[in-house]
Amino acid sequence: ESLKTYPRADYQKYDWAFCQFGCAPFINIGIRGELKGRENRYTIVMWEELAARADWTIFDPEKCNHAPVVSASELDLKAAAGEKVKLSGSAKDPDGDKLDASWWIPASSCSYSGDASALSVSKTEGWTSEFTVPSDAKEGDVFVVNLEVRDRAERPMTRYAQFVIEVIQ
Repeated sequence: ESLKTYPRADYQKYDWAFCQFGCAPFINIGIRGELKGRENRYTIVMWEELAARADWTIFDPEKCNHAPVVSASELDLKAAAGEKVKLSGSAKDPDGDKLDASWWIPASSCSYSGDASALSVSKTEGWTSEFTVPSDAKEGDVFVVNLEVRDRAERPMTRYAQFVIEVIQ
């Protein structure tokens, strides 16, 4: 009796994030085609992290990339409706790679009942930014602002500082 092979119904060809493991051929560790173009930056970061960590298994530490170390003086903040909040962070890279810093608001993490798509920061690039609490925010609403730091390496790694702003009266 011959062995039958049944294709998986949910199989989709992967399309990016190739990673070579030792002498093995390239293994495609990308995301499914139907996910391409979605605004889920965490998925991309996850695959980049996996590719960088795969290098750790076959190379000496000095030939591998290591994640930046991000810091901020204050992550939990309180502000009134309409108040402007100053945000700042910094980072060092253990490998000496140049770093890119960007600011963004994961609206799904905020507990604001207003139009979350209108939330923004004053600057989206750099080590400082500002967030203005919407004037219609209510006491107890919570806003989240991410500082994303990515190193400029062949196999980049990304780390975050997450600022949580609670609305007070």
